[in-house]
Amino acid sequence: MAVLAGLRVEHRRWIASHGPLLDELRRQLSDDEFTAAVVELILELDPQVESPVSARQEARRLLSLMLANSEVAIRLLSSGARVIVIPRHVRMTDIPPFERLRGRLLEGESAGGRCWDAVRGSGGLQSAVTEENLLGEISSVAGEISVYAHGYSTTTHEIAHTIHQYGLTDADRVAIHEAYLEKRSTSEEWPDGSRPYRKLDGKWVQMENYSSSNELEYFAQLTNAYLGTNHGVDSFTKEPRNNGIGWVCKNEKRLLPILERIYGKNPSKPDGAANAVATTTLHSETLEAIRQLFQDSAMD
Repeated sequence: MAVLAGLRVEHRRWIASHGPLLDELRRQLSDDEFTAAVVELILELDPQVESPVSARQEARRLLSLMLANSEVAIRLLSSGARVIVIPRHVRMTDIPPFERLRGRLLEGESAGGRCWDAVRGSGGLQSAVTEENLLGEISSVAGEISVYAHGYSTTTHEIAHTIHQYGLTDADRVAIHEAYLEKRSTSEEWPDGSRPYRKLDGKWVQMENYSSSNELEYFAQLTNAYLGTNHGVDSFTKEPRNNGIGWVCKNEKRLLPILERIYGKNPSKPDGAANAVATTTLHSETLEAIRQLFQDSAMD
């Protein structure tokens, strides 16, 4: 796949949009080789990414995990879908594909009054994933969340949005819609925990968690739970998220066949945790301690 990776962006986009060529690649390559080819065609890094080799490597691993279904992959490529890595110290809205969002507020139930300038990630036809979440780093861009929990992947979350909207069949999307509505009326447990009652202005009100706020966030957080990248606490309720295939098999039987078809029955995990903040922090602290030790020794 080194040949594809070495092509200019516009050439990779041309290949991705050329249906007969994609069909030929599918016939000529093994399943793993075709997945690797799709990853190279769909993945783009902004030139300002500080650690492009490491960021590309981690993005490849997560995309390979999520794009193993060739039918889903071909639908994404045919629709023009792209996954763009945003530099960790640059606002998403300062990158050309997302400049149209600059200064605008998010819409919908999960928006929370946020402005796109401070948001670190976006799904859709052009999916934005961030360098810091791939590498377990911290961004200097001012936002409501400076760093997500160790093991929580905004990357898999945003790619799940893209798969949901552009990689699935109409029947799949109807099934997700119906499953969401059913859970609204019957379920106590969601990928992001419960919908607890809290007292507000003297009245008991049932809260939403992020995954219950709408069907797009439901599927994205359910994908994270299935892939084991849903660690941490819910941003709305502050309760622990649910995570792992075991929980999904027990609580999401209606959508389990769709998840298994997209990601496989036992999706292999990338080495180590996604968004390995704790590991990166420990590594940085260890290096700093070694530097300080050498400095102190030099002064003696």
